[in-house]
Amino acid sequence: MRISLDSFRAQIAITVFASLSMLALAWLLAEDILTSTRERLLAEAREQCIRAAKELSQQYKDRANLGNEPVEILPVEALDVSLRGLSLAVLRAYEGMAGGFYLAEQHRMAGDVPPGGLESRQTLAKFERDVAHAAIGRIDHPGETAVEVASRGRDVYVAAAHRADSGAVAWTLKRLAEARDPVLERRRWWLAALVFATVLGLGGIISIMLYLRRGVGSVNEGLRRLEEDFAYRMPAIGGQFGAIAEAINRMSDRRGALETRLRRQDRLAALGRVVSGVAHEIRNPLNSIRLTLELLERRVRRGALRSDEVWEAIEEVDRLDQILGRLLEFGKAGLEERRRQNVRPLLERAIKLVQEQAQSKQIHMRLDTAAGAPLEAEVDGLQLEQVLINLLLNAIDASPPGQEVRISAGCEGDNLRIRVEDRGPGIPPDARDHIFDPYFTTKDAGTGLGLAMSREVVLRHGGTLEFDTGPDGTVFTLAVPSREAHS
Repeated sequence: MRISLDSFRAQIAITVFASLSMLALAWLLAEDILTSTRERLLAEAREQCIRAAKELSQQYKDRANLGNEPVEILPVEALDVSLRGLSLAVLRAYEGMAGGFYLAEQHRMAGDVPPGGLESRQTLAKFERDVAHAAIGRIDHPGETAVEVASRGRDVYVAAAHRADSGAVAWTLKRLAEARDPVLERRRWWLAALVFATVLGLGGIISIMLYLRRGVGSVNEGLRRLEEDFAYRMPAIGGQFGAIAEAINRMSDRRGALETRLRRQDRLAALGRVVSGVAHEIRNPLNSIRLTLELLERRVRRGALRSDEVWEAIEEVDRLDQILGRLLEFGKAGLEERRRQNVRPLLERAIKLVQEQAQSKQIHMRLDTAAGAPLEAEVDGLQLEQVLINLLLNAIDASPPGQEVRISAGCEGDNLRIRVEDRGPGIPPDARDHIFDPYFTTKDAGTGLGLAMSREVVLRHGGTLEFDTGPDGTVFTLAVPSREAHS
């Protein structure tokens, strides 16, 4: 069994997709927050610049109304000092804002105050003056207010200009450095932390994926090697997969020990099966010898001994010798005594050899063959006779007392068919698929070799051994080629 990477890949793909989706959503939310924050800061800066410009314009108007002479008639230096005082008084309330006045009749700026106040010793840059001039240039009539917004790099400049009834135009300017805001800065740090965590998570996922890929690949390769070589042991693997590899190696060691123990038991069981096979093969001849000797003993006492009965015992001894000789040549599945012959004597002899068992259960043995029909086939007489004896004994065992076992034989086409039919209860359904398996038996004293060996003998003859069973009995059908065959 192999470990599949498909589930790992699917889970990792889903996790990566979810992480990227979360990162994209966070980025969009952050961009929306940044945009809204920039717009808010820009609106606040516009409002502050307009309000400051109007205040400057009002202060200039109030200053002009104090005297009977226009402010512009003052000397240049005095005028700058006076107007700068007005600018400082107003812009002190607006942090980071620059401002001053533009004297339209003199075409010059006066009273300028830099963004940090006079203490900062800063001066307005040319770009800042240009933005202020652009806002001033939008004023055409007294009472108007104009706003100019310009960008330079990541900084935004907002300038506002207002003209009162007098000829001077008050202007203000504020620089938004990257539109910074403390809340916005914190949000940027949170976004950066989120991006870092997401990237770190993706890196961890990729690392886990590679680790799982290597680990699962090593386990799969080890399992593949184990399928080919049971002695193979998986090498040491780091991490959790190392525990899996160790568990597989322990399992392999236990399996090896179990297989060694099973092989030892199989050898003992094989020896027992050989002994059972020998006992099964020689039991029938020994029973026949015993019955013949008992019959001889009774005839000796009556003085009615016949030579043919002695020869029956001698023939059974010879058959026993042949069986033992073949058992000694176990594994040599030959048919040395195969020849074309009449099968009828084999049937009659097999019935005669099981007659004692049949009489003990009051079973009637009936042989049906077509009168005058040839029953010839190329067979090994001894082996075929043993098959017939096995089938007859099974039929006698399965039949209730007083019933009949019917044996029929005849040629059908190119085959000689022999049927053994009993009137027993039939073979149980759960045993039908195993009836020809070696050592499978439904009898308390059975060895499970009779039908298995019988089928093997029939197959060596190029024939078949089949059965049909039901609640009214069982029929075993033996078929061997009736014409000359070569094996």
